[in-house]
Amino acid sequence: MKPCLYSTVTLLILACLACKKDAEEVPVATPTTNQSVLGNQAPDTLFTFAFVGCNRVSDGDHSNHSTANVNVLRRIFNDISEESTQPKTFFFLGDIVRSLSRNPSTMDNQLSAWVGMYNDPNYSKITNSGIEMVVVPGNHEMLYYKDRGDPDQDEWPWYGASKIWLKHMSRFMPSDRDTIADTSIVQKMTFSLIRNRVGFIIMNTDTYNSHGSHGEEGRTNTDWVAAKIKEYQSSSEVDHVFVLGHKPYYVDDQFKTGHKGFADGPVLWPEMQSGHVVAFLAAHKHDYQRWQPESSGGTYQIVAGHGGSSGAAEFFGYTLIYILSDNTVHLVTKGVKKGSPFTEDMSAHENKVRDEAVLTWEKNKNTYPN
Repeated sequence: MKPCLYSTVTLLILACLACKKDAEEVPVATPTTNQSVLGNQAPDTLFTFAFVGCNRVSDGDHSNHSTANVNVLRRIFNDISEESTQPKTFFFLGDIVRSLSRNPSTMDNQLSAWVGMYNDPNYSKITNSGIEMVVVPGNHEMLYYKDRGDPDQDEWPWYGASKIWLKHMSRFMPSDRDTIADTSIVQKMTFSLIRNRVGFIIMNTDTYNSHGSHGEEGRTNTDWVAAKIKEYQSSSEVDHVFVLGHKPYYVDDQFKTGHKGFADGPVLWPEMQSGHVVAFLAAHKHDYQRWQPESSGGTYQIVAGHGGSSGAAEFFGYTLIYILSDNTVHLVTKGVKKGSPFTEDMSAHENKVRDEAVLTWEKNKNTYPN
């Protein structure tokens, strides 16, 4: 079932958002306006951040050495840069390039082209926007196809990927981040940081490991992540905690591991619940989904894989999180209708509000319009 598209006219109506049944996805209603309930200028906003993932194209679709969906990426970068309440930080949640190759030059060239495009002010407005960009690796950057068979069975960890990723993308890993006390290069892409009293725990969900003959997907340092959740939850300097990674745990109304989900979900999801994590933000599935999986409420799962890769998503865009002065957390998802082909120029398409909600940690008592 698709997530709900909904819009209202005043901030007070946010108190009447969606009631969900057990493990039910947020329902969807077509927005009547392009205007968020938060207004053009969100009132009393203490901090705003944005996130999305999955912009890479498939074989034969790309017209740029980066293998990014360049038209959609430009549109996302420009729209985020033009937000009246501009996000301070933008998290890109993996699969920014095609790769999935053990040939070092393949990912090296693609990431180099991606960074060059990001640095080009003629490409988009984000270059000089002042927005902090944090980029998280996905399976297309960390794994490789063994035989070009079924990706659900045939993607394997590649040790060399970490070095190439860090060569190009270290600039998108904040210098004040807290890292795992481990000299292993494969743990470098899991870290945490605090921004405006919001704690972020960023995971590499496709860390190289040596489980089995070829390794297994996933295997984050769960002890470190769990300890960091507890630390942030008890800290007087942190009001809200978010966990981010490429692969989600709750997808299409089911908890999933393996290729379609997060291998360490069974270990870390209970830690997120007990640690009152606001939401686990992920991508991987080329769609937008918002869930509150537990029947009693608690941590949300936001799948934001609507960044430009071909798939189920009906729109391409990004999600904004507003932290307001009354300590509430507001979500607004925006996007443009996917084109045909999906790589077409998006500059003429209208950017609309597609979903919004108050991320209340208790069971949502709100009701969407039918």
